Amino acid sequence: MAAAPTTGWRAYPALLRSPGVLRVVPAYVATRFAVNMILLASFLMVRAETGSFVAAGLSTAGYGVAVAVAGPLVGRLVDRIGQRRVLVGSGLGYPLLLLGLATAAAARAPLPVLMLTASLAGASAPPVAPCLRALWPVLAGDADRRRTAFTLESILLEASFVLAPALVAALMAVWSATAATLMAAAVASLGTLVFSTAPASRTWRGLALERHWSGPLVAPGVRWLLGTQVAVALGFGLLEVAVSGFAVGAGRPALTGLLISLWCAGSLAGGLCYGARAGRRPAAEALPRLLLVVTIGALPLGLVRSPLALAAVLLLGSLAIAPSMSAQLELYAAEAPAGTTTEAFTWATTANYGGTAAGTALGGAVVAGVGVSATFGLSAAGLLVAAATSLGVRARLRRPAEPVGRATARDATSATGPATRPVPASVGG
Repeated sequence: MAAAPTTGWRAYPALLRSPGVLRVVPAYVATRFAVNMILLASFLMVRAETGSFVAAGLSTAGYGVAVAVAGPLVGRLVDRIGQRRVLVGSGLGYPLLLLGLATAAAARAPLPVLMLTASLAGASAPPVAPCLRALWPVLAGDADRRRTAFTLESILLEASFVLAPALVAALMAVWSATAATLMAAAVASLGTLVFSTAPASRTWRGLALERHWSGPLVAPGVRWLLGTQVAVALGFGLLEVAVSGFAVGAGRPALTGLLISLWCAGSLAGGLCYGARAGRRPAAEALPRLLLVVTIGALPLGLVRSPLALAAVLLLGSLAIAPSMSAQLELYAAEAPAGTTTEAFTWATTANYGGTAAGTALGGAVVAGVGVSATFGLSAAGLLVAAATSLGVRARLRRPAEPVGRATARDATSATGPATRPVPASVGG
């Protein structure tokens, strides 16, 4: 029998008391924090060992590109053979490849070797986040609790963005960048292996359907969501560069980290409140509104002139970010064709990496050529495009039902995966 809906702040402890949730959430948190530490720690490690910013930058770029490219392939593999085998393989291979990168950096190996090793490590990054997202419809149960679950994950993600750099700094102060990288790799490995032992993860299987070759991209709703996510990531990439340019222009470049942390903290606070709200709108209706709020919060950034004012605007303007992330995750789960849920979430990661990289590159050029205010304005424009694009998701959900109906909860319990949209018969073969 389904549990009675729980609203308000009690929604979070009620979710954590749901059967199986505490077997996966701590492992997810450990893995998420560790993986977010590794990007910075490995950059600093290669820089310290080789003495080259170029080698550090290119090896880190290789890692990031590999995560973005390999993610959908790994996600498709999870949907085909289940979570456990993929998680165990990545949990064992990831730390070994990072150890290989540390060894190559210490030996001052040629740049192609460093890039190759970093790329292999990125390709083997544990897919714990998409696996957890695929499990939420099973673990959380009713729609309200699923929304709380996706919001909780968004909050934890923001917390990792705030705390992971601080953890790297602390480990470097005590030991070194190499120690920080290898310790984070060990934690990521342990978290992944523990996650794979949870009954929900061991028994999860994608629905055994004949799938379209394009996987979740066959669904128009997923394509609209990916377009929205690219625009959001583009806007955020521009914003981060603009914040850095502002701090440098103010003669206080060290403020960049603090300002970005305040931005993430505002998002975290907004997510906490959103997840505790009763009577939330359906995700497809909420997403355009939330992204519009994010855009409005970004509009004043180009007008402020003092670091204190910028800090206040970033803190208040980011309150809707985590809620919008939660709505996007909920919609990916709803719109992905049956049997492609994990791959859909990995495509979301690819869109995020690609959009952020484009925003960072464009932001650097705009800051240098036009100025910080113009970069903030361009960031707001990108977020406005995201809000407009998200209307396509809402329009898609208002269309008549597909010839083949949605999979039912009975069809998608722990052994078969979450209830999601089946591939329409016209393209399923």
